Amino acid sequence: MNLLTVIPLATGAWRGKLSYYSAKEIVPGALVSVSLRGKTLPGLVTQVEPILVKKAELKGAAFGLKKVDRLLAPHFYTPNFVRA
Repeated sequence: MNLLTVIPLATGAWRGKLSYYSAKEIVPGALVSVSLRGKTLPGLVTQVEPILVKKAELKGAAFGLKKVDRLLAPHFYTPNFVRA
């Protein structure tokens, strides 16, 4: 399992980074489909971490994680571009 940091790519969407999880191997720079407030939006993956690293933080969080709906483009941007 991986913890993904995603930026929604839509006007009027949440301005900031959101966290989702996925069992698939997804790299930074990928384009995924995520649900936000009952809508399905595209999102850019900016960071990927194993979920075991953040397990203690997630158990104490006041929110639950949602699953990534699907992978739209595995290499939409290169990881070097996303880091810059």
